[in-house]
Amino acid sequence: MKTTDFAQCLASYLTMYLPGQLGLSENTIMAYRDTFKLVLLFAETEYYLRPEKITLANFNAEFTADFLRWLEQERGCSAATRNQRLAALRAFARYVRTQHPEYLFESQKIMDLKAKKAPAPTIAYLSPDDVQSIFSQTDTSSKYGRRDMILLSLMYDSGARVQEICDLRVRDVRLQKPPTVTLTGKGCKTRFVPIMASTASALRVYFADNNLSKPEKAGQPLFLNHQRGKLTRAGVTYILKKYFDAAKKVNPSLP
Repeated sequence: MKTTDFAQCLASYLTMYLPGQLGLSENTIMAYRDTFKLVLLFAETEYYLRPEKITLANFNAEFTADFLRWLEQERGCSAATRNQRLAALRAFARYVRTQHPEYLFESQKIMDLKAKKAPAPTIAYLSPDDVQSIFSQTDTSSKYGRRDMILLSLMYDSGARVQEICDLRVRDVRLQKPPTVTLTGKGCKTRFVPIMASTASALRVYFADNNLSKPEKAGQPLFLNHQRGKLTRAGVTYILKKYFDAAKKVNPSLP
């Protein structure tokens, strides 16, 4: 079967350009990939174009604008989500014009498509009493209860994203004064975050519980699941929901 120029370009973009030349993280590349999964679905359902039939000539500004409308009208996506998808398509159009100069004009028209103004979301927040009501649901008499307590405390104290918590290694925690945690976020950017003395004290107990002070444990994930593997985002979501739901029964006013 003949491969189209779109398929070739998209494959090299996702598998070579983004990780190799730009050095983007796996999570960022997955976000780009998810955008194009939707593009392929849109092309098949709205343009009756099977994925293997799409060409760069099809991938034009009109097609892209129709895709953005489809996201909002058919899939109910917010303006913010629509803008994220547009950003991914603009980036791909920028790559296309370097690989296929004959599509320079059409790529420029895609890059000129405007983002929509998205209303700033109202951010719910937890009071210290709310946070304590969640923390108090953990069973610190059990090994995994203590793990969950440390995880919740560290997320609250450091303001880490879920993926940053999942990616933490033992070596990323400094327990000597001043105690800090090293977080690696989007774009592989690293920051050093100070943590409270109470969090550091709880981490010392956690290290002792799990023999994490041994040099050979430095590269091990800080938080492991029941299968002794790295805790995933789904695992952290489960933990957060578990204790939030329990706290909600005690404190119905939790936002």
